[in-house]
Amino acid sequence: MVSHPSDDEFALLPENAAALGLKLDAPPVVQRVGTDIREGVHVSSLLWATAPPRVVFLHDNGQDAHAWDALNLALGLPALAVDLPGHGHSTPFDAPDHSPWHAADAVAHAVRRWAPDAEAVVGASLGGLATIRLAAIVPELVRRAIVLDVTPSTRLTDDHDLSPLWDDLAGIGVPLTLIRGGASDFVPDADADEVRRRNPAARILAVPRAGHAVHRDAPRELAEIIGSSLETV
Repeated sequence: MVSHPSDDEFALLPENAAALGLKLDAPPVVQRVGTDIREGVHVSSLLWATAPPRVVFLHDNGQDAHAWDALNLALGLPALAVDLPGHGHSTPFDAPDHSPWHAADAVAHAVRRWAPDAEAVVGASLGGLATIRLAAIVPELVRRAIVLDVTPSTRLTDDHDLSPLWDDLAGIGVPLTLIRGGASDFVPDADADEVRRRNPAARILAVPRAGHAVHRDAPRELAEIIGSSLETV
């Protein structure tokens, strides 16, 4: 299902591009698409470009798919940015909580529908935890997992016990990258060490001067990292 939102939803994209120092030869091709999971349960997403998406983006708690606008402009690749359950245009999924388990369950439907061959799933904070869970429940849909400034030791506002996600992280068999904000203390060194212990092949990077919201603080730097990751085998 493809919906046709008002032009206002994308009105700021040229301004965002200019702020990044990007010159657009034409307005970016972005459309809102939806996945009906069952009656009354709907997952909405933004589909960037008309080619099959190469990257899937999952936002933080309290945000929506537009949190990735600047990064998508900088990256310039076909992508799918999903509204997590209860955020943006998506309805809550089963329960009103914002756990990574509910988020991953919902996202799996959208990714299978719109981006089954995506080369990477990128998640920020809550979206990063959902990325870890997604890799556990539908590993065929997660070919690379890129997690921004979060680990299962994080405490979410609704106080879920996230420790079971450590086992999910340990079981990720595809390339896993943890990207920390260089100016963020959200992921302490001990957590980064635990990621290495649980998944020795994991790559851990830091983006200098970026805070917890790496994708908003340093979209061009993050775009370069993601683009380079897609070029590696």
